[in-house]
Amino acid sequence: MVALSVGVVLRRHRHVSVELFHHILGPRSRAAYQALICLLIAGFAAVVLPYAWQYAQNGTWQTSPTLKVPMLYIFFSTVVMFALLLVYGVIGFLEGLVASFRSPERTVSEKP
Repeated sequence: MVALSVGVVLRRHRHVSVELFHHILGPRSRAAYQALICLLIAGFAAVVLPYAWQYAQNGTWQTSPTLKVPMLYIFFSTVVMFALLLVYGVIGFLEGLVASFRSPERTVSEKP
């Protein structure tokens, strides 16, 4: 369940983060900061993903003792997790990048 929900957690920005100076940043700086965080997470997932695949392949010759299910299906959850982190990390990076360069929206009182 954790492997399947990791993408949604990253997408909704509900992951664990340190907010030491987050409150003093402006909207553009927050978006750039979020883009940086998503880029780091996606980079980490891209580095780890091939090793997760190697780990999952270890399960091809192993079966669970009681259910006799190939462990490949169990170990494949790590591949799914890092693939989802990579996809949603790239999406979050692009959204943060667009938001940091977007012009600030006018408030209701400024509209004609």
